[in-house]
Parts: sequence; C-alpha cells; structure tokens
Amino acid sequence: MSLVQYSDSEGSENESTTKYTPRQPVNTTLKRRRSSEEPSSDLPSLPDSFHDLYASTTRASQHDDPSLHDGRQRQIPHMEGQWPTHVYIEWHPSRSEIDELSNLLSHAESTLPSDLRLHSLLKSDLGAELPLHISLSRTLMLATHQRRTFTNDLEEGISASGVRPFTIGPGRLRWVTNYEHNRWFLVVQMEKPPGDELNRLLAASNRVARGFGQPSLYARQESVTAPSAIARKKGQSRFSSGKRARLPDAKSRVSSQSAIIDEDASEYFHVSIGWTLEKPYEGSSDEADIRIGEQAMSKLSMAVQMVKVKVGNGIVSIPLWAKTVESNGIAGT
Repeated sequence: MSLVQYSDSEGSENESTTKYTPRQPVNTTLKRRRSSEEPSSDLPSLPDSFHDLYASTTRASQHDDPSLHDGRQRQIPHMEGQWPTHVYIEWHPSRSEIDELSNLLSHAESTLPSDLRLHSLLKSDLGAELPLHISLSRTLMLATHQRRTFTNDLEEGISASGVRPFTIGPGRLRWVTNYEHNRWFLVVQMEKPPGDELNRLLAASNRVARGFGQPSLYARQESVTAPSAIARKKGQSRFSSGKRARLPDAKSRVSSQSAIIDEDASEYFHVSIGWTLEKPYEGSSDEADIRIGEQAMSKLSMAVQMVKVKVGNGIVSIPLWAKTVESNGIAGT
C-alpha cells in the first residue's frame, strides 16, 4: 500500500484539463546567492518510539527454516503461550559511526579465509540501517500472564538502581561465540563507564529474571534457585489446583534474591556488528582479539538514555531519568 493514495479518476481528470503554460526564465544567479547565504540545517533524528514500530520483521514461515535466515537455527523452539523476552540498550549510530563500523567489518573480513562469509548486522538485505544493542539479559521465555508483571518489576528495579543517563565508548574489536557454539560474532567490546552503570543495570535485570525462574546473563553460577523452580523440584505443579498459579508478589521476588552477589561483567558488554557460522580463528578459546589501529574506533560514542525490553513483538522503553525529585514519598521527574 502506498503512503499516499489517489483515486482512479484523479489522474485522468488532471490529464484532460491541464493546459501548457510556458516556463518563466529563472534567475539562477539570485537563486545561487540565496542558497549560499541560507545555512543548511540537518533533519532532526527520529524519536525512539518510531523505531519501535518497525522493530519486528515479517514472519516468512510458520516453521524453523534455516534457509530463510542464512543458515541460522532457532535456539529456543516456539511454544504456544511462551513469549521470548530480551532486555537491552539500543544504539542508533550516526552516519560517521556507521562508516567507521563498516571499516571495522571490512578489516575483519580481510583476515578471514576466502570461503568464510561474514554477515553484517549494520544494514538489512535492502540496505536499511539497523539498530545495534548491548544485551542486559539472555533470551527469556515468559508465560502470557507474566508479561506485565515482568516489565513492571523491571521498571522498579531499574529505578531502584539509581542509574542516570550516561555515555560509553569502545574498547577492543573481538570475536566471541554464543552459548551453543554454533555462531561467532564480531563485536566491539565497550569500556567500563566511570559510574559502573552497565553492571548496575545488568544486576537489576538479572535479579528480576531470577525472580521469574529465568537464567541470568554473564553469571558463572546460579547461586539461588528461583521460587517457581523450587516448587517444581518438590513435585508441585503450578497448575495442580486446577487454577493458574499466582506469581510471588514483588516483595517476595526481591527478597528471595537478596543472597545473590552480582559479579563484575565489564569484560562481557559488547555491541555485535557481524556474524559467521564457522569459527573465524584458530585455537580452542571462545574469543579472540583483532588487531586494529589506535584511531580505528575514535569516532564511536554511545549515549544511553533508556533501557528497552522486547516481549514477543512488543517493546517497552524504560527511561533513565536525569534527576529525581521526592514529592509526598513518590519519586517523580
């Protein structure tokens, strides 16, 4: 469907009534002088809510077909009533940053064997620029009735973390593998911000995930078993009473995680810019550095003003407020 629709009769009516009018001569000298005097203004950037409207791709098949996705396979099978969920920080690089990231891709590709294909995450197959992200959770699977409670708890957790808008820069260019060791990603590892904001946001996200019986991101060992998992270990079904089990309230979910000490995950935060299905380097390590010049990433800078959570095809944006004012015991901005 076109952006602007016209009736079928409009085109023919215009053709029959339009008369030829001689064009008036144009004063090119005056026009050139005016264009040089008027300063050029860049178009304003699109709001984040606009990007959220088109964050989901069209489903090409009802079944997992790797041939439709460059050989990629679904790591978590689709189940009715289960909603894949991801917590992350989104980044829309500027045009100059896209050029610099493209140069990094080209440099990495030049070090690979000729038969190994490096897929870009900077642009779609149609050439449209794609948003990049820093993950703050693994892919979580929520039940339908858990979606709203999860996002509410996440909003409370991020607010309680006290994180305000911040800026981070790039560190190293690296290869890293996924949990299943069937894909390798070319990533820009991010530097640790002065206020340790990334670790604080990750801790908030992990605590909420554990409260719903979901795995933590970048956790070497799960210290506490989530309440829902404890019930299943005892042989109790969440639906044993014939009614849908009620989730623990927010207070019990938070207190059940109080014994967990979150580790420093600064070395793991990264932005993926490309991927390949075959191991791109030699050795048994799960990651490897790529040597680049000191100025190769000098233009990259990421301003973080919000956290996003994607549940199914829906996206919720959680802003990091610049300042908080207490009013009658209620925090506001």
